[in-house]
Amino acid sequence: MASGPYNIFPGNGVTLAFVYTFSVISRASAIVVKVITGSTTQIKTITTDYTLDINTKTVTFLVAPASGSYVRIERATNRNRQIDYISGSVMTENNFDEDPNRLTSVDQEIEGSLSQALQLNGAGTAWDAQGLEIQNGLPGTVSTSLATVGQVQSLISGSAPATVDDGIVFSFTGDGTTQIFSLTGYKGMNRPRLWVMVDNIVQSAKVASPVYTVLNEGDGGYTGGAGGPSQVKFDTAPRNGANIEVRFMKATVAAAIPNGLITSAMLADNSVGLAAINIGAGAAGRFLEFDTNGDPTAVVPDAADISNFDTAVRASRLDQMAAPTASVSLNNQKITSLATGVDADDGVCKSQMDARVDNRMKCKSGGLAAGAMPDATSGPTSDNYITAPLGFVPDLFVLTAKFIGSGGDDATEREATYVVHFFGSTNTNLARIVGAAQTPGGKKPPLLKFSVDGQKIRCKMLELGDFTAWTQESFSAMKFGDSF
Repeated sequence: MASGPYNIFPGNGVTLAFVYTFSVISRASAIVVKVITGSTTQIKTITTDYTLDINTKTVTFLVAPASGSYVRIERATNRNRQIDYISGSVMTENNFDEDPNRLTSVDQEIEGSLSQALQLNGAGTAWDAQGLEIQNGLPGTVSTSLATVGQVQSLISGSAPATVDDGIVFSFTGDGTTQIFSLTGYKGMNRPRLWVMVDNIVQSAKVASPVYTVLNEGDGGYTGGAGGPSQVKFDTAPRNGANIEVRFMKATVAAAIPNGLITSAMLADNSVGLAAINIGAGAAGRFLEFDTNGDPTAVVPDAADISNFDTAVRASRLDQMAAPTASVSLNNQKITSLATGVDADDGVCKSQMDARVDNRMKCKSGGLAAGAMPDATSGPTSDNYITAPLGFVPDLFVLTAKFIGSGGDDATEREATYVVHFFGSTNTNLARIVGAAQTPGGKKPPLLKFSVDGQKIRCKMLELGDFTAWTQESFSAMKFGDSF
């Protein structure tokens, strides 16, 4: 491919030899070989990268230029004078031609460079890039600068390509008289989103000179709005048999918004709604963490992973949380610092319960000290204290005693139970117990008298009966209150 004093060839990864077509002045010109790949240009070195045959005008590479690259072979003429004319010297044709040829070569190279330079269009109103890219530019810095692809990609980094959905298509056939065609089932369509074609030719919807208008036009929605369906009305009825297509265009663009540009106002007016926020699959139940400036800092999978979640929950009072709707287990733990209950369904603290129980019943039990009970040797006149101070005046005293009776079978141990009801009295005469306490041998237990002396119990033996000795005694004393 030739254009002035240079040739451009496409590389294919196979071809080694490339033949240039321009002329070279041997003393004044040099051959420059370049390989261009994308926006990168490499100047090759003779012998190291290629060989040159001036006679056949052939550049031969040692390694074939890659597919997708371009080989540029150009002439670079020395612009300094090569001939010094001396008075009286002999002029030859070669000497006379060389200088003009050199100047012509320089002019050709300048002309070739200008032909590849960015130029104004014919009217001189705009720069004409001739359908080619502009490469190796710096990023624009002011509003009127040309932006680079890198700047644009940085602005929309992470965005998915826009997708256009033209799946909503209405097809009609003209009859030469019908002007209005209804888009059944769809309301609120507007001209910017409709693509109307007649016989595969896109029709104009310009306000100044429209080919068609839209009736029941809305704000661009396609299912909402009041009234009937949207309609396309042609100024002139399409011809009989015309193929009419109406497409409703929808576009989806996924764009990343630069950091810090989503504001509370944008969320409030739905400029950015929750439906527009997506952090990818597996995000169900996740939480966003924010710093003190309101900027999101992390996406965490569980509430427990939120840096201050545990602290915030622990600092909350129970009355600030929702009331439970099911049984609550305390895992065998105590409730402490509970106030005294007042209403019927209030909880009762231990001190309150203890006070109530103390008012209702007091109990004490234990075994008697050895020799406390009056024995057979002391006779009916003995009267002993059989308990230490009880801490209360009992209403009920129960004594269980085992004794050995006199007689041939007296070695058998027998049990007697004495139940004494005081209830305000200080002494009670108790007849010996019969029935359950009557032994098979007919032995009678002693007849005892009990009395209350302060908070101690005294016991006096009134009759020995068939009594020889005590073997074991225990007691229980109880006092009853009126009520809780």
